[in-house]
Amino acid sequence: MNDSTSTSNGCLGLVGLGVMGGNLARNAAEKGVRVVAYERDPDMRARFAKSELGGAVELVDDLEALVAALPRPRAILLMVTAGDAVDQVIADLRRHLDEGDAIADGGNSLWADTERRAKALLERDLHLLGMGVSGGAEGARRGPCMMPGGTRRAWEAFRPALEPMAARTADGPCVAHMGPGGAGHFVKMVHNGIEYGQMQLLAEGYELARRVMGASNAATAELFARWNAGALDSFLVEISAKILTVDDADGTPLVEHVLDRAEQKGTGRWTVMSALEVGIPIPTIAAGLDARSLSSRLELRQRLAARVAPSGTGAAASVTADFDGDALGGAVLLGFVASFAQGFDLLGAWSTERRWNLPFATIARIWQGGCIVRARLLETLKAGFERGGGSIHLFEDAAVFELIERHLGDLRRVVASAAKSGVAVPALSASLSYIDALRSARLPTSLVQAQRDAFGAHGFRRVEDPTGAPQHVDWLG
Repeated sequence: MNDSTSTSNGCLGLVGLGVMGGNLARNAAEKGVRVVAYERDPDMRARFAKSELGGAVELVDDLEALVAALPRPRAILLMVTAGDAVDQVIADLRRHLDEGDAIADGGNSLWADTERRAKALLERDLHLLGMGVSGGAEGARRGPCMMPGGTRRAWEAFRPALEPMAARTADGPCVAHMGPGGAGHFVKMVHNGIEYGQMQLLAEGYELARRVMGASNAATAELFARWNAGALDSFLVEISAKILTVDDADGTPLVEHVLDRAEQKGTGRWTVMSALEVGIPIPTIAAGLDARSLSSRLELRQRLAARVAPSGTGAAASVTADFDGDALGGAVLLGFVASFAQGFDLLGAWSTERRWNLPFATIARIWQGGCIVRARLLETLKAGFERGGGSIHLFEDAAVFELIERHLGDLRRVVASAAKSGVAVPALSASLSYIDALRSARLPTSLVQAQRDAFGAHGFRRVEDPTGAPQHVDWLG
């Protein structure tokens, strides 16, 4: 092993040269970081050596050689498939590491697995960063958003390499320490959940533009591009506009040839499950997940659609849209607001539960560059957290509340028109219900609690004494 006691500033070990790992290696090397990399597949290693910037990365034949080539304290980034592969690589690496060395897991690992691994490593004074990396392959190459969580010692070991690699905005690099344990992977998980909701919102905007407004794909692309020049400026709106301009070989829009069965990898499901655990409502995000599950019932949908009269499921020609493209954009914008608010509410609940002390304004800052949910709206949300000390629900911020007031009529008209037209808009509908419910001083759940007391003697508290002892009434006698 290398007994040097020099710092690991600007030096990064990397395991895994797949699409993401390879692009991160190229990114780091281009930014002046010394990169020593190992890939277990010799053919992939050879291809990488001949690829762009492959010669700028020091390639080694095994993990022992990787460790020996790095100065102490070592900083080794794992870019391998989440799950058992991470455990295996850590087990193989730890035999060669010295006290004080640090490992970062840059895959989409479940945050609880990260906490388990970190605890085991710390027993040997080895440090783990669980780091979410967002931006896809292009982000990894040009500058991703990175969300590392773990010990401060691990963060400081990786920081000199990560900050040059990260995307940058006017406020600095889009990487920051999220907190201890699994905080980084949890933040990335929720990021992905928000992404699910926002992708579905845009899909619904696309469907409404075509089926209710009667717009062509080309006109819808122009509409999305106009949205992207305004308050909806975001990566997802930008790429959606571009997708709608791509034609197939026969000249028809390529998107119309894409099978409408959307797949998923699990982070959206984990987000919804985490919300259920702590009782935080995230209906817009959950609608995005449910919509993908509904899309997977393709054969059932096709059988049922064949039994429906054309007037009940077609282009809704008999219904005149009572909204225009700007109103539709306002509705989608409020859906984005709702998805972000739900995501940050969930982050807040788990930050309290796990004592992570998540930096909400910083999260909103780093999400403005490099990541999939980057959006102009995040600047407003960051300012809201700064004004509120980081502990408010975003709807309580004056600027966000004013945004809701300005566009709520748009959202209400769009959802109503969709219902009349027979167009399913689960994420827009969920966003409207979420906003309406949170703006209601009293909800009909009083009847739900009375029902629970009637059939199960669960008791209820009175409006006049909300903190008092539960009461029970024989409702059915």
